[in-house]
Amino acid sequence: MSDCGGAITNPIYLVDHDSSTPYTSPIIDLRKPLASICYQMKWSSSNVIGKFVWEASIFPDPYCWEQLVSCEAVELITKDQETLSGIVSLPNIWLTVGFVRFRWVPDVGSTGTFNVAIRLVPI
Repeated sequence: MSDCGGAITNPIYLVDHDSSTPYTSPIIDLRKPLASICYQMKWSSSNVIGKFVWEASIFPDPYCWEQLVSCEAVELITKDQETLSGIVSLPNIWLTVGFVRFRWVPDVGSTGTFNVAIRLVPI
């Protein structure tokens, strides 16, 4: 992890995950405010097909995961991208929810790998 002017950046948050298998990220606890959470995904080929879906909960464990973050769905669909990467930024998410995570939901036939970097920006 690197510290970039107070922001914490981890370019190897998730490395070479098999795109044919689902993945659920660790939960980020937002009881301590963050100005933003940013993710950059990159995948190995156009054969990586599926979507990254962000989920939020206000209830603590047991969580009540909803696919609506800040009142709208937040997802990155790989087959819709012109490049083999994408960035999702969740600014001021701590104002609306207590916990956030993302999931990888592969389509049938997805092959290859993907990597994820994360950047946490404190207030």
